[in-house]
Order: sequence, then C-alpha cells, then structure tokens
Amino acid sequence: MVLSIEKVLNGKYSPAARPYSQLELNDIRAKNLRRLTVGNKMACHDCGHIYFAKENGKKEEKIKNGDSDIGQCSVCWKLKKTPAHLRERAQELVDEYLYHFSEKPSKWTHYLVHVEQQYYKWLYLNFPECQCNDKRPRVSWQDGERRPRNNRNKRETQVASSNNNNLEMLNESFPALQ
Repeated sequence: MVLSIEKVLNGKYSPAARPYSQLELNDIRAKNLRRLTVGNKMACHDCGHIYFAKENGKKEEKIKNGDSDIGQCSVCWKLKKTPAHLRERAQELVDEYLYHFSEKPSKWTHYLVHVEQQYYKWLYLNFPECQCNDKRPRVSWQDGERRPRNNRNKRETQVASSNNNNLEMLNESFPALQ
C-alpha cells in the first residue's frame, strides 16, 4: 500500500476504543518514531517550528556537536513542497503539534500519540507528489525518445531502522525550549 500525503493530512482521528496505560502509549510512541527513523535531538528554528531531527542525519549531528547553524527549517521546507490544495491542512497539523508539544506533555494520551505520528509521517516520508518538478520537458527529441533525467534529487521512501533504543534520551531531551 502506497501512503499518499493526502491520506496522511486528511486522515481522521479515531478515538481510542479502550483505555491505554502510560507505559503502553510510550511503547506505541517509541515504535512510531523508530519506524520513521526520528532521532532524539530537538531542532528549534527562529521561525518557531520545532521537531526531532532525523536519526543519524546532518541536523542531528550538528545539534550533537553544538553547532548553532543547523540549516533551513525542515517544516518550512516541507510546507513549501506540500501541494497547494493541502497546504492549509498541513499548517493546521503543524499548529496542532506546536500547541501540544512545545513542552513535553505531562501525560500521554491516545490523541497526542496520533498527532505526533501524523506530524512525523508528513515531515519525513517522501511522497511522490512533493518531489521537485523537473523543469525540462519530459519528451523532447523529434523521434519521441525520452531525454535522460537527472535522478539525483529523487529519494525513495526510507525504511525505518529498528535499532532505536534511546527512548529515555528521547524523553529527557523533549522540552524544545528550556
């Protein structure tokens, strides 16, 4: 099944059908973040956006090394790449995340785990409809043969690694603004 950005952004929240313990919600949350290869270092930008940097990514390395210039905000970039008809919904998701996660929640709820999962799916999964458009025409030569494309910017959806055992560090580093 191919997940589309439209399914992620327009997906409806289904309330929990049963009670969940804090331990169970923590396990679900850790599993979600591990699948999406979300790291444990919080990126905070002047634009006001916050997010955990990608595990083993350049931003996570720069944050670990104390570098103050971690680059462009991934949320701003992703908002620009989100199709225009879904941009308002994406902004609502970002606002919802910022509202609930600017500080570490004192108590996890099924809804908070859902918001966090949707946010990181939208932010870190590579959806075909969000790829940069190649400005060159796709069919060019007289005989109808296709011109070779530059595929350096194409990325495959990354498969989550299953070796994230830093849940305690993730929880400790959660407050975005200390």
